[in-house]
Amino acid sequence: MRRSCFIDAAVEEVSVRSGPSRDVIVVSFDNRIARHAVRMLSSLSQNNSTDHDVVILARGWRPWTEAFFRSLVLPHLRLYIFDLSSVSFSRELRLLAHTTAASMDRLFLPQLLPGVDRVVYLDVDVICLADLAPLFELDIVDSGIAAKASIKKGYSNLRELVRTWTDVASRETLLNELVSQGAPEKMRTFNSGVLVMDLEKLRQRAFVHKTLDFVTRFGVNDQLAMNLYARGEFEELDPAWNVFVGQDTSAAPRIIHWPGPRKPWNSRNVGFLAEWDAYDFLYDPMVKWVGRLFGKPPVNPVGRIPARLFSSESGESHRIAGERMM
Repeated sequence: MRRSCFIDAAVEEVSVRSGPSRDVIVVSFDNRIARHAVRMLSSLSQNNSTDHDVVILARGWRPWTEAFFRSLVLPHLRLYIFDLSSVSFSRELRLLAHTTAASMDRLFLPQLLPGVDRVVYLDVDVICLADLAPLFELDIVDSGIAAKASIKKGYSNLRELVRTWTDVASRETLLNELVSQGAPEKMRTFNSGVLVMDLEKLRQRAFVHKTLDFVTRFGVNDQLAMNLYARGEFEELDPAWNVFVGQDTSAAPRIIHWPGPRKPWNSRNVGFLAEWDAYDFLYDPMVKWVGRLFGKPPVNPVGRIPARLFSSESGESHRIAGERMM
């Protein structure tokens, strides 16, 4: 994997010009669920024998939240924090009730990590029980995406997903657009909670421009935008890499995933609670913040990403802070 660097951003306190260079794992979350992300990171640390760089896409963190993650040290993981709070989207987003705009930030990854060839993206509501090294060796189709195929009614093909996740005003326009472009009647879809993303292939196929175009015109969420981009072309992951709690059965799950609104942090009536509880980790952001106020230096770098840096492959600026996304 080539050595990479951060986009030339306004960076505070610590130089992060030398960015992630090992196998890169990406997570994204806002302040609301920051405390729960620690368990996922703890499971990564304990069950990986190889070293990984972890890029955290942060949005709307409080100062004490940032202080905690900048001080967090976990074996086998080196953390890099990208603060994307200044990046906004072009219209009201049709997000799922249990998600936030932080998950949308992964659409920028091919531009945000210009020297990285491949990443594994993980939702916060997962626990990793196996080393992720095999995912970095996986052969991936030209679309640049490997993921778990969706099978649930209403989600298993692209037209169903459009009907499920778009507003009435946009639905027919988008469906007619798919028909006019010769899209097959049924195109399979994927869940985006665990993704292998070949960033070089995504750059070659203008992934950022295409997905943000769907967001701009229809207000779709990130998972639908990625499925509209892929149009059924993706490498299917072994099901053990994304085992849905309450839906799937697996004798040897590698990643456990709690999809939907019921999470192990808001309900004790979900499966695999023992696995979730096993990775409990002390979350003491106020203590870390006080330490920073008294001069304790941070461990992990943070980059403040100006929204103006995100531009389409054609050089036109995407909408930021009220401007039109092109």
